[in-house]
Amino acid sequence: MTIPALPSAIHAYAPAGRYGGSALLSDKAGPAEFRTLIRGIVPDSRLDEIVAIACDRRSELSQTDHGTWVGDTDLERRWYRSVANGSPDYGVYSDDAYLSDCWAGWIEYSRDSLRKLCPPKSYPPHGVLGDLNRMGVSTILDLGCGMGLTTAALTELFPDARVTGTNIPGNSQYSVAERLASRYGFTMVPETDPAFAPVDLVLASEYFEHFESPIEHLNEVLDHLRPRAMVIANAFNVSSIGHFPSYLVNGSRVDGRATSRAFSSTMKRRGYVKLPTAIWNGRPSYWRCTASL
Repeated sequence: MTIPALPSAIHAYAPAGRYGGSALLSDKAGPAEFRTLIRGIVPDSRLDEIVAIACDRRSELSQTDHGTWVGDTDLERRWYRSVANGSPDYGVYSDDAYLSDCWAGWIEYSRDSLRKLCPPKSYPPHGVLGDLNRMGVSTILDLGCGMGLTTAALTELFPDARVTGTNIPGNSQYSVAERLASRYGFTMVPETDPAFAPVDLVLASEYFEHFESPIEHLNEVLDHLRPRAMVIANAFNVSSIGHFPSYLVNGSRVDGRATSRAFSSTMKRRGYVKLPTAIWNGRPSYWRCTASL
């Protein structure tokens, strides 16, 4: 599988319109839109339940700091019980109820992460989005893209780029992503491939937390994709479905803070520099390969 590069285009460094002209980032979508998005993919008998869970989840997220919030859903309890028993239950990703987590996460976090890239003040003088446009972005990979909402927004922010999302296939979230892919013109694939490389931009929004050995996987991503730029929103300290209470780094089990430090150190060792954005709390972080600066 390859991602063909498109001819380079002339971009305005700071695209016109709020949020880079993205309708999805400006959208005030609510439960009705979520229901429409998943209708026909999940059984009608579960629609009300899943939409209700999504509303509860969003309410909890909006009222609690992302760095300290601990969720309390049946699916999350199921995940952490399985981790405690030494056998992580990755089947949680195939449960239709996981769509609720994807939706709430988009509304409260990942959408906001993309919004933060747009203002010129995020990385003066052009902003992160403008800086990427100056670099020239023709290929984008959205790792672990969930329902594909961030991937769809990337097609609006970078209309001349070839955008691809990755996720585990054979479940409802992948089916929703494929539905959005046909609407917004991106491609869904089950995994990355060295044939993709080099990729201009890799987005990883709460992606590496889903690997018990995230630094090992980071090295695989860098080896396979050789990205020129990365936008990363890690949350190793946050409890959520698919996240781990601790991680394996260099053969040792460490907490989220130590994992974050190891992640940054690895990025720097591999030839990436974290650019000094004005984004609060540095999330998402903006990294560039030193060879592309």
